[in-house]
Amino acid sequence: MSAPALVVVNGQAGSGLALRQWPQIEAILGEAPGDLQVLMTHSVAEMAPQVQAAWEAGTRRVIAVGGDGTVHHLLETLVPLAQRDADGPPLELGILPGGTGNAWARSHGLPLSLTKAARQLIGARPTPVDLPEVTLDGRRRYFLSISSAGISGEIAQKSDVPGKRPWSYAQNAIGSLLQRRPLTMRVEVDGELWVDGEYWLVAVANCNSFGSGMRIAPDARVDDGLFDIVLIDGASRREVLVAFPRVYFGAHTSHPRVHIRRGSEVRVSGENLGMETDGVPGLADELRYSLQPGGLQLLVHPDEFCAARSS
Repeated sequence: MSAPALVVVNGQAGSGLALRQWPQIEAILGEAPGDLQVLMTHSVAEMAPQVQAAWEAGTRRVIAVGGDGTVHHLLETLVPLAQRDADGPPLELGILPGGTGNAWARSHGLPLSLTKAARQLIGARPTPVDLPEVTLDGRRRYFLSISSAGISGEIAQKSDVPGKRPWSYAQNAIGSLLQRRPLTMRVEVDGELWVDGEYWLVAVANCNSFGSGMRIAPDARVDDGLFDIVLIDGASRREVLVAFPRVYFGAHTSHPRVHIRRGSEVRVSGENLGMETDGVPGLADELRYSLQPGGLQLLVHPDEFCAARSS
């Protein structure tokens, strides 16, 4: 890691974990050649213009110190800038998992310790991974790990609060299952109708984990040019609650109420669908998913990435 880098530290991520551990992280990253520009932020509103200013000043390597939401909002700012300057040096993104969910780290078996992850980042190199996007009623979002619609939208809304803990998502998931019913959704994959009916959840996955360790799409890969689309049909609450713990081990995929398909384009439609992208909640009547194979250069330690791909 020798190029100059902008390090974006989300002071709210992980209930302040990234901020508390920043002195140790800074010392570790300082061992690598290259200059560091540090941006301490507590809100998306203050982060975006400063990140854009750094990009316009020539910075192309950005390191996120925070959770899935931090990465999501950085992509929202950086990807349009990189696409505008497509003939120049590419965006290179590094991730230090300082949040609650940390889907990328969990999906690839990377250290959840910020100091261990920082040491590993020193030996990282740019590696092409797929870049997904979703259009919500005409509004585009970029994401890295998983986007989903259905009951997960309400769960994400409940979980998107300061001070959340790793168990908050599971707690909110059980609460929502007890209070809600499946939603009417229509799902098309690569231009063909797949399903049309009542479903609890449809997850469009680029990685295998979301919700603080739920392995919703255990075979999903970030570099194969395809989504893994996971559907949970309108089972009874009892069926879903009994099977719920299996998702943490990826053992739910054999359940008769779980359906999986792969594709590169997905359209989900319904009325006022709750949804989320990398844990950031939203609402839409139509979701259109696509991805750019190899569209993002991610800073990844080669040994760990190879191990994750073969696991």
